[in-house]
Amino acid sequence: MKIPQTLRTLVKDNSAKSMFEDIVLQVRSGKTDFHIYPKETNANLNSAFADKGLWDENRSVYMDRINRFHESREIEFLDALQEDGSIEWTNMDYEGGVDAKILTKNTRLLFKLEEWTIQLDRVHEFGDFCLNSLTGEAYCLDGFYQFVPGSGLFKLFDAFITREGHFLTHEEILKIQQNREELTLVEKNSLHDRSRERINEIKKAFSMPRLGKYLKSVGGVGYLLSPHKSV
Repeated sequence: MKIPQTLRTLVKDNSAKSMFEDIVLQVRSGKTDFHIYPKETNANLNSAFADKGLWDENRSVYMDRINRFHESREIEFLDALQEDGSIEWTNMDYEGGVDAKILTKNTRLLFKLEEWTIQLDRVHEFGDFCLNSLTGEAYCLDGFYQFVPGSGLFKLFDAFITREGHFLTHEEILKIQQNREELTLVEKNSLHDRSRERINEIKKAFSMPRLGKYLKSVGGVGYLLSPHKSV
């Protein structure tokens, strides 16, 4: 089950993560229809509403500030959960604050995101890529592949993400993928072709043709993982 990039990004925000924990707590207690009060959003809104000096000085700026707080990470996160099909939500506060009425739609999606959140310290990231080193789940943006933890291809992909400089020589690629200290003479004589096969396996795994823009051949000696082709 894939987790959209938007949710994987937002759940790293402390305020969104805290609110998500509250949502999961309600769901695990058996509730399917409940209210959540986004703490940071409402705190900022209360402060903005109380600034009567700004209201008297410039009402346009006053309202812009309030509207900006209605676009907080917590609200983005609720919208992303709704777009993903996990929940439906409605703001029941008609006085300017946020009282989110939550209706759960797919608890499996919520629990999957909870699992990912719990394992965040095991997630290795670089640019558009991330890899859960515990489960083998890997993403490039919203492209997904399930590696087998401990397999040669898993170790190779992890090395590209975690290695300083994100560069591997052809020889390193083969040694990591095959979990070996030394290569045979035949392998050494065909390093380029053999390592390219391993790189093509990674590209094929994600089924993303443009992944070739991320994994670049450098000087005929190896491959470099580039971080941000999405930008």
